[in-house]
Amino acid sequence: MLMPRAIPPFGLLLCGGRSSRMGQDKALLTLDGERLLDRGLRLLREAGCRQVWAAGDYAGVPCLPDAPAWQGRGPLAGIAAALAYAPQASWLVIPVDMPGLESDFLRRFLQCAQQYHPQEYPQGAWMQESQFPLWLDHPAAASTLHRLLSAADPRVASVGALLQALALAPLPAAALLAADQPARALCNTLCNTNTPAEWQQFCHPAAEFDDAAYGAVTPFAV
Repeated sequence: MLMPRAIPPFGLLLCGGRSSRMGQDKALLTLDGERLLDRGLRLLREAGCRQVWAAGDYAGVPCLPDAPAWQGRGPLAGIAAALAYAPQASWLVIPVDMPGLESDFLRRFLQCAQQYHPQEYPQGAWMQESQFPLWLDHPAAASTLHRLLSAADPRVASVGALLQALALAPLPAAALLAADQPARALCNTLCNTNTPAEWQQFCHPAAEFDDAAYGAVTPFAV
């Protein structure tokens, strides 16, 4: 079993995308009176990150804008900007459109990612069901991102391609459930809200929820 990193990770909130399916910037949606932008940065701080950043360009919060060459290239451009800023740091990465995340869950994820993952994946981990949260501490990450973002076909620059290229550990989300937690809690934690309908469903969930529906969690998309 590997010992956890002595230095806390930096935190990156992926936002600033086109939000074309939502019809408005998802980072500026409010939940309990708090913008998802501010909420995501707060969760990263509460999870123990020593510095936190938003990908994009937002007034009043620490931001890491995409490099000009990667403008409009999606979440990998944001991760590349983070690694260019602090290449020696490890990074805890979450998307802004996962409003069910909580800091306790992020702390458990980070602890599990640093200590519990299989020995053959010592340099990062991701949630098997949803790709995020993502812990990234891989010496080849920056060069791999550059290769994917430089590909002629922009579809190559996907989160899934990065995870596969770096062979990061797929951490089963159920491993982070407390013994008394139902599957519905995990589905709510990891759900993405990419459309107005998904956002409304999250804000006003149905009274009944079938635990068998856990598995409807989908990978991150922009």
